[in-house]
Amino acid sequence: MRKKNKLLVLSFCIYCIGFSQPLSNTVFVPNITSVQVYQSGDELSAPIIKLLGNSRLAVEFDYVGEDISDFFYTIISCDKYWNQSPLLQMEYLNTIGVHYFEDMQYSVNTHVNYVHYKTTFPNENLKILKSGNYILKVFREDAMQTLAFQARFVVVEQLVRLETSLSRASAVQYMDTHHELDMTVHTLGFEITNPQEELYVTYLQNGRWDNAIRGIKPSYLSDGNIEYDYEHENLFEAGREFHHFSCKNLNVAHENVQTIRYEDSLFVVYMKPNEIGLYKTYASDNDLNGYFLPAHSDGRNPDTDADYVKVHVTLPYVNTFAADTISMYVCGHFNMWQLTEENKMTYNAAHKQFECTLFLKQGYYDYIIGYTSSNTHGLQTYDIEGSFYQTKNEYDVLLYYYDFSSQHDRIIGFFHIEE
Repeated sequence: MRKKNKLLVLSFCIYCIGFSQPLSNTVFVPNITSVQVYQSGDELSAPIIKLLGNSRLAVEFDYVGEDISDFFYTIISCDKYWNQSPLLQMEYLNTIGVHYFEDMQYSVNTHVNYVHYKTTFPNENLKILKSGNYILKVFREDAMQTLAFQARFVVVEQLVRLETSLSRASAVQYMDTHHELDMTVHTLGFEITNPQEELYVTYLQNGRWDNAIRGIKPSYLSDGNIEYDYEHENLFEAGREFHHFSCKNLNVAHENVQTIRYEDSLFVVYMKPNEIGLYKTYASDNDLNGYFLPAHSDGRNPDTDADYVKVHVTLPYVNTFAADTISMYVCGHFNMWQLTEENKMTYNAAHKQFECTLFLKQGYYDYIIGYTSSNTHGLQTYDIEGSFYQTKNEYDVLLYYYDFSSQHDRIIGFFHIEE
């Protein structure tokens, strides 16, 4: 019988950790791969569910290795800044016992052994009572109760109506490169006394938090309507269509794959060299807006039958001096948009190119290439990929309302835009 009392004490201790550190999508254990958190039934969706109704979140991941371990999870309430909120667990969760990943399956006939884990919630033992930001924390049940990974998700209420407008940027200097997102909030009788202080807006592009637009103030107030209409504060770099490839079939090279080889007991997928896209023209392409989808060419179950492969990505880069001043990364939802050593590219001076080898499960993948430096904030993609207003992206709009009575940031409005 599991030691539930011990784990409940652990969960309480987790809750009591300080509130000052913003919580983000992070994998802590190298053996954890292929983490997916999505609306149940739609693997290519952001982890956003409604407070009321039957919507659920699905969580899946693989633990690479031959030993099976128990994993359990807890949920932490956060404020609009992703700091842990002051709420007690009983105020935002109706929960019974410890929540384990009961669905565990060994891989079948793969070169890399792994165990696939899956769960869905809310369920009969776990119900969420408030809208807002949440962090899912997943632990491995070992001597240290190791934190394996954590992932953001949001729960929304629809108490106001959001009217959104997505267009080419109206400011002349950004017309060819940016998207403009404007919004009007129709309060529908919901009482908002001080919109400037009580409301907080977040815009997400392709489910990403690293480049989110947050904290825009209302530009105009009228009876029952609150407008957010700007020319600069609400602009996203449109970017380019994502690089994409398939490695579900290891016998046939995908259009963006140069060759596939079997080396040292693993398949290695060598991608065609990427190109600097800054001065290229826009090219329409069908992508997954940055997401990934495990798959197997024979129609077998990707949860357990898809193998792990190495994927070799290169970017020719002749400016050897600049190469020493930047850190280049391959990013996408496949690695939760983290900037880690696993997806960092190294510079090969002899071949004048950046290189990176990723460890990925068979399937469909999107990615982009960007860099960081001492002079920049966050992942920069414009100089590498270019940016074109014709690019098709999806956007999510979240409207937070600070409820003074409960000292909690509710999400009272949500809208999804998909071009």
